[in-house]
Amino acid sequence: KGQIGERAADIFWAHVEDAENKRYCEPNGGHGDLAQYLPKDRTTVVELSPVNASILKAKGFDVHCGDFLSLPSNKVSQFDGILMNPPFHDGAAFAHVSEALTRLNAGGVLVAIVPSSARTRVQKAWGMCAHISHTETISEAFDGVNVSVEIMTVIINE
Repeated sequence: KGQIGERAADIFWAHVEDAENKRYCEPNGGHGDLAQYLPKDRTTVVELSPVNASILKAKGFDVHCGDFLSLPSNKVSQFDGILMNPPFHDGAAFAHVSEALTRLNAGGVLVAIVPSSARTRVQKAWGMCAHISHTETISEAFDGVNVSVEIMTVIINE
């Protein structure tokens, strides 16, 4: 799990320009496995579990405890970069990636670890207003989970 997270972070930072003045988000914080690669002073971490949210706050993150899909939409919830590993069950990855893309500023970068099955849906929904690329299919990326994933990069057209 750590290896794919580190690879996703490397891909993310390879696409971020002028990183100093930007705001970031990790929409599904968990234990901070991806958030650890983002600057704490300019990153909002969203986490559904109150226990995990408390742990993330103790680690020094700005945490919103709640469901990312119902995060209030305002200027504070717009970001220049989003690094995420959304839930995979029942099409949730597509829903979370789509919501994240509505929260990116023009020129913003989203890097997400997604099930390979999400690629076509994201391409159909967002291909006209964004540049979308992805890594090769990665098998056995997570211990005990039999799902093929890829790291998807989406850059919103300016």
